Amino acid sequence: MSSATEDRVSRAGLLTQSSELRQEVESIVTTTPVIDVHTHVFPPEFGAMCLSGIDDLLTYSRVSTRHREPTRTDSAEVLERVLGNLRLAIEESGAEVTHGEMPALLVVDTQLQQLFQNLIGNALKFRGDTPPHVHVDAARKDREWEISIADNGIGIDAKYHDEVFMIFRRLHGRERYPGTGIGLALCKKIVEQHGGRIWLKSEPGSGTTFYFTLPAAQAQ
Repeated sequence: MSSATEDRVSRAGLLTQSSELRQEVESIVTTTPVIDVHTHVFPPEFGAMCLSGIDDLLTYSRVSTRHREPTRTDSAEVLERVLGNLRLAIEESGAEVTHGEMPALLVVDTQLQQLFQNLIGNALKFRGDTPPHVHVDAARKDREWEISIADNGIGIDAKYHDEVFMIFRRLHGRERYPGTGIGLALCKKIVEQHGGRIWLKSEPGSGTTFYFTLPAAQAQ
């Protein structure tokens, strides 16, 4: 069996297992009290956390299994859509989100939306003591665009700059920063599906800038 065929089989198996696991969790959390070592019953959000993780895992798998051809996409329109989705989080955190002139890209538009949603959402979540400031910008690099998303948040130690893109890798406890640890792994997978790369620059307490490259759309 070729490596490509093995990869397809592996992804298909992951999708099947994730779907089956979601059904099992739904059944458990609606019919069975789960025991906690302190209170003897897990809080109601336990089931939601499990289901959220499975949904994120399914989304991660579908990036490869549900292939769509990239099309010319106005990244400014996608960004505005994402900011609308994040409106409550922006208002509640007192954030300011700005952006430069955004280009036309050759991408799958829904996947670009996932990229923006995850990275800007993280910038709002991992904030410091001051209100978040997030700036999105773009620079042309030959046949691709380099997109940057910079924030003034808590920052990331250099020793974790590669690890943060690993699936289920979390640097902080769920109590303060909820999440499943799949978001950045999903971002990496989306970017690489488009032939690009993703990286970051950050220091603790000095904010973070994520960079990723995506193919430029041909001029009309």
